[in-house]
Parts: sequence; C-alpha cells; structure tokens
Amino acid sequence: MNNKTNIIIIDDEQAARQNLRKIIEQFCDGYHVVAEAGNALEGIKQIKKYNAEIVLLDIEMPGGSGFDMLDAISEQNISIIFITAYNHYAIKAFKYNAIDYLLKPVDIDELTSALEKAKNQKKATEIKPIVEDIQNKTPFRLAISTQNETEFVQISSITRMEPFPE
Repeated sequence: MNNKTNIIIIDDEQAARQNLRKIIEQFCDGYHVVAEAGNALEGIKQIKKYNAEIVLLDIEMPGGSGFDMLDAISEQNISIIFITAYNHYAIKAFKYNAIDYLLKPVDIDELTSALEKAKNQKKATEIKPIVEDIQNKTPFRLAISTQNETEFVQISSITRMEPFPE
C-alpha cells in the first residue's frame, strides 16, 4: 500500500525540476513526484491527469505564469508551494492561498518544512467537515457546577444569568 503524498513539479527550467526531484527522493520521506511540466499549459494537463496533493510551482514561465495556471484550475483541491527566483511575488502568492513561498536555490530544510505544512493542512482540511458535522449535531451545553454535582444545561434554554453574590 502506497501512503506517499503525490507531488507535481512545474518549472520551465529542466535543471530546477531535476534538482527538486532529487531533493524529494533523497531527503523527503513520504513524498513521490508523479509528474513534471515545463510550462503552465502542460502543468494544467498534469494536474488534471494525476491525483497529486501538492504542486511545486514556478511563477515566471513561457506561455503563462503560475498565477495564470492557478486561475485556470481554481476548482482543483491542491496545495501550492511556490518555488521561484523572484521575491516580489510573495504577497500575491499568499493571496492564492500558497502554503509556502521558497526562493531558488531551494534549501532542503525549507522544502521539507513546506511539504510538511502542506500535508498537515490537507489532514486538517479532511478533518474539518467531520468536526463541523459533530458541532452541528451536538447541542451546545454549559457545565454548571454546584456543591453536590455538575449539571449540563442547553445554552439555548438559558434566558438569563446572574453572578452569585459573594
């Protein structure tokens, strides 16, 4: 059974893609590169073809930027980690809900940390509907302690509260 998190690398520089793949294979246990793309259009095709959870995405590429690509696939449920040589896109990247923004050349520890953030966010996203469902089904109650016992009172049934006189 393969429990690895699938990754797609999208960067117009082949050497950058190869470097990221090597780093992931050698230093990032639990991750698997399922595809690579050299431009935004090919990246869209790869994202639609493969079931990847994380995309490592360059910004400036021929034929469309990483932002253009994200606009075209806004319905996809993927985590984006931008990896670029340009630091001036960082604010815009986070407006696209980027998990992280790494500058080239990529630091192994920073990449590992970003991948873990993406994996943890994915887990939180999967758990969120379960928690919301429990919250919607569980009536909110207030625990009121007396000298002898603790009573749980439905919050919706409370009409007024007063502090105890000292």
